[in-house]
Amino acid sequence: MRTAKVMDVATQFYFHLLIGGNVTAAFLAQRSSEPTGPLVNSEFYTGWLDHWGHRHSVVPAQTIAKTLNEILACGANVNLYMFIGGTNFAYWNGANMPYMPQPTSYDYDAPLSEAGDLTEKYFALREVIGMYNQLPEGIIPPTTSKFAYGKIHLQKVGTVVEFLDRLSPAGPVKSTYPLTFVQIKQVLQGILERDKSLMINITGKAGANMDVLVENMGRVNYGRYNNDFKGLVSNLTLDQDILVEWEIYPLDIDGAVNHSIHGYPDQPERYVGNPLSYETPTFYTGRLLIPGGIPDLPQDTYVNFPGWTKGQIWINGFNLGRYWPARGPQLTLFVPRNILVSSVPNNITVLELEHSPCSTQACEIEFVDKPVINATTLYENVPPPLFFRDMWLSYL
Repeated sequence: MRTAKVMDVATQFYFHLLIGGNVTAAFLAQRSSEPTGPLVNSEFYTGWLDHWGHRHSVVPAQTIAKTLNEILACGANVNLYMFIGGTNFAYWNGANMPYMPQPTSYDYDAPLSEAGDLTEKYFALREVIGMYNQLPEGIIPPTTSKFAYGKIHLQKVGTVVEFLDRLSPAGPVKSTYPLTFVQIKQVLQGILERDKSLMINITGKAGANMDVLVENMGRVNYGRYNNDFKGLVSNLTLDQDILVEWEIYPLDIDGAVNHSIHGYPDQPERYVGNPLSYETPTFYTGRLLIPGGIPDLPQDTYVNFPGWTKGQIWINGFNLGRYWPARGPQLTLFVPRNILVSSVPNNITVLELEHSPCSTQACEIEFVDKPVINATTLYENVPPPLFFRDMWLSYL
């Protein structure tokens, strides 16, 4: 902390309640750098974030309340991180090191949930705060209603390769070697890299194209790790030969969804039969009708993906975020009511990257009234540590 001191700027402090739990010792460390001035914990963690493939993070309400009481008893100032959970809409999720991308939900096990719902933790912290400050008079606003709109049939409309002219209307960037997202000025989303000279002897024929769809799973967003380039960051080799002469297609997926892909559900099914055609990155579309005769609709809801693997979903052109039920722990995505309309059908577009259920099961997604962000994970049952030593060091 001494090396981080800035002249005439008060030193703030942040810590996690489970690092040791000794609040007095934590503020003594602050006093060693800042002998006078206010005691401030600028990030008091009320929970912790999740990572794909790891168990959902939960920190008990009474543990948080106990530590908050100790902080306030010291006369300290405190900022709750997070007070309300949030959502990493579109491609805005981050990642930690060693590389672990975070899911779409940023519920954080916060006092108010991702949807703004009141939790046990909210009331526990409210009780503690009431011991030190006058609480506002009046009724606490209730949790908002959720609505289960039910199952929605989706229709397969085309693969990424089939829609390439719409996803990348300017055509490819040609380069001897692969380029990263930054080098081709791709803000987010993805790129399709193509090497026309590649020959493979596994399933293809001599002279066949190799397409590499590169997905940005989220950038590391703190400290010395934030130079987290996306794309192919090194050369690709085949039998020790460097592959060259790439065609790189920047994919404007959001633009294509808004202008040229969402209108297909009125057409008859284009694909039937071949199960292999459901195992490539493919777009599906459908429509959600808000039922009439029910007051106060539309309401918040959650979308579930039974049988789907991994991809992205848009509602009325709004990029809701990534789903990955095959990895977990998040199974449902939060759908705020303000992106839904009741006057016309709501357009739904799904980009499934790996495998859809549509060749053997119902080609459906389902809107439900309860979230599932704590499912058992198939790949990793041990939760990550609540805080990483490398993260601490990155701030020193």
